[in-house]
Amino acid sequence: MRCRDGSNIRCDKDCNECEFARFHGGSAGSDISIEGLLDAGADIASDIDILDVIEERLRAAEIRQSLMEFDEKSRTIAVMLYEGYKQNEIAEYLGISPAAVYKRLKKMRKSLKKFL
Repeated sequence: MRCRDGSNIRCDKDCNECEFARFHGGSAGSDISIEGLLDAGADIASDIDILDVIEERLRAAEIRQSLMEFDEKSRTIAVMLYEGYKQNEIAEYLGISPAAVYKRLKKMRKSLKKFL
């Protein structure tokens, strides 16, 4: 496997002669570690807590899965609301009353409340 340069073009240099070989320990095909990158002078954000990132992604996946349990019209309402449409605009687009949009939103909020 070859490295890619800043333009995302596959490198054709010998890894042992590459200026970026310091991140690979100076040899082709060696493992990359965070410690090795730090020792080589790489700038890695230290304020990111990987557990927080993982937890956030898992929560997002759970929310997506919960949204899939709703019918198509309810999912459309959720997407349109997220995109900034007003409830009366959503109602007009779907051909239902604003009260029906409100009722569906209330039901979805109740179901998704466990994620907040």
